[in-house]
Amino acid sequence: MITTRLTVDGMKCGACQRHVESALRRAPGVRNAAVNLESRLATVDYDAARVTPEYLIAAVREAGYSARIAEAVREAAVPADACGCGPGR
Repeated sequence: MITTRLTVDGMKCGACQRHVESALRRAPGVRNAAVNLESRLATVDYDAARVTPEYLIAAVREAGYSARIAEAVREAAVPADACGCGPGR
């Protein structure tokens, strides 16, 4: 598992946060995605054989937000508690 952190811009509320989480979780190979509205950081645990950071960025953009890699590290993925409710911006 790889953990990548993305900086996400354009989120204004909890519904935006959940929308981004949902978009990331739908990507193939994503084990978990947690988005922090205050810090604008998305932490994504995924299988690098199935998905790339560029694909994750594209998923966020498709959801209507901008994203860029904040930091990428190779580590054991630890699931985060996060709500994956659907969009409702």
